[in-house]
Amino acid sequence: MTALAGTRVVGGVHAAARAATCLHYDDAVALLDHVCRPRRGRPRIALARVLALVAAREPARARALAIDVDTASRSFRETEVRLGLRRAGLRAATGLVLPGVGEVDLLVEGVVVAEIDGFAYHSERAEYVRDRRRDRSAIHLGHPTLRFAYEDSTVPRVLGSVQGVLAANPEPLPFAPRVPADVRVQVAAIRASALRAENRRCARGPATQR
Repeated sequence: MTALAGTRVVGGVHAAARAATCLHYDDAVALLDHVCRPRRGRPRIALARVLALVAAREPARARALAIDVDTASRSFRETEVRLGLRRAGLRAATGLVLPGVGEVDLLVEGVVVAEIDGFAYHSERAEYVRDRRRDRSAIHLGHPTLRFAYEDSTVPRVLGSVQGVLAANPEPLPFAPRVPADVRVQVAAIRASALRAENRRCARGPATQR
């Protein structure tokens, strides 16, 4: 913490901790998901240091944030959807990498891939083509993809769509015949990680916004 021309200046860790204490709860989770996510070429704000400062003021909030923050999330809307799915009792895993597909936004119940497409990163023709190739690769691995434009990615819409697919297909679809045995083993391990209990845990419900 320093002073500059009479103005109080704080470092990133202190600023993040103050914001995480003052913001509505879901906004605090989204903020920490974002600022504590490792990024190439930018110093990382250590989540543990932020939570230690939050705990000095609000221990219960710090404990909840330790459960709900997931720095694998890549956007505020993705955080919102993840929390909503988990509050509905679904296991929603973030940041998993499917072979031949790449990193997916969310893998729900080890079955459904949910992708939240912001216009900034999905507006060019090359990205449009790439996304559809990824979707085809995912279905060959047994995972249907639900792709949502930002405007359609509200929690009720995503939750309703995901629940509809899971009602019809509670288990992954069969592998396409061309999928090699070693890839099938990799995918089975990824599904197992998506089904961990931690991917269902949510410390606070939507009513506990402060």
